[in-house]
Amino acid sequence: MSEPRKSPATLLVEIANELYTFGRVSEQRRHPGDPEPVTYVFAMPKSNPGLRRPLPDIRPDLAAVYEAAYGTVPGASALATP
Repeated sequence: MSEPRKSPATLLVEIANELYTFGRVSEQRRHPGDPEPVTYVFAMPKSNPGLRRPLPDIRPDLAAVYEAAYGTVPGASALATP
């Protein structure tokens, strides 16, 4: 019995986890009345962990690796932010 076929989104997550370490940082309120804290999520290439890239900036790279590995481009919905 074979494994169920993985979705393009799942394959993209696997590629991302092979290439990047993910992190987040929050900016706290400085004064009463300031807006709620803001959280930023970023990707650090495992080959250059000193570099932090916003998630939208890695999408083209993930799409290129996916295309090289699977011979087709992932759909826009697979690359979208949930």
